[in-house]
Amino acid sequence: MNSKQVNKATNRLISFMGDVKDGNLRTILTNLQTMCEYQAEKLRIYEEHLTDLTGKDRPELTDSDKRRLAQKGKTLNDYLLAAVEPTWAPGTLRHWYNTLVGAKYDSTKNPNQKKRGRKPISKEIVDELLLLSQRNPDWGYDRIAGTMKYLGYDVCASTIKHILDAHGIVPDPERRKRGDWNQFIETQQHVAAATDFAQVEILTPYGLVRESLLFFMDIGTREVRCGGIVHAPDGNWTTQIARNMCDTWDGFLLGKKYLIHDCDSLFNRRFE
Repeated sequence: MNSKQVNKATNRLISFMGDVKDGNLRTILTNLQTMCEYQAEKLRIYEEHLTDLTGKDRPELTDSDKRRLAQKGKTLNDYLLAAVEPTWAPGTLRHWYNTLVGAKYDSTKNPNQKKRGRKPISKEIVDELLLLSQRNPDWGYDRIAGTMKYLGYDVCASTIKHILDAHGIVPDPERRKRGDWNQFIETQQHVAAATDFAQVEILTPYGLVRESLLFFMDIGTREVRCGGIVHAPDGNWTTQIARNMCDTWDGFLLGKKYLIHDCDSLFNRRFE
């Protein structure tokens, strides 16, 4: 389209939008739909002539053409994209965007680009580090780093931690500092439970209302029980739910010793 055609189309669109002030929204939508149908029919005619000339069902696009289509189609969902694009599937356009548009900003394929990231650690250093950690399992990262430096290897403590973690090795001093969560779960899962709040949006005649749902989960069996739903929870409500869960006859928390929860102020001392 040349500049005159663009100006003419713009003036028509402005005249359509002017009808909004008069409340004639249905006419605007009808005109826009008619314009879209006209453009779609025009494209189909072009495609039919192109098929007759080339003998191919679809044109062969260059990477630049694919990139332009993919950038425009990214803003549409799959339903709208399938409605306006009969030639290529939405998944094909998404693939074009991921490969072509992403490659446009990928400088790693440039042969003149410097290598990025952490410098690789030689196998000699890794082997010496693993041997040192196996012979001295009670050494921490800092002590291992000091010994490696004494042996002539300039390796920092964070690099040592990265290498040992990759090989599944944790020094005993570090394990005592952070504890072994997996071991705790395995030994205490049948006497432990967890609780937390979830937000639920409920559609009412007065609009959306946010309700708070307090649920409990048995860590061992993964069973989940709903404690209650309320619009504005407070300490008294959570305390009463805790009493219900600890009922002596059919309480969900019977036989549990540990209850895991966050630092929400609703989990007060009376709740515990």
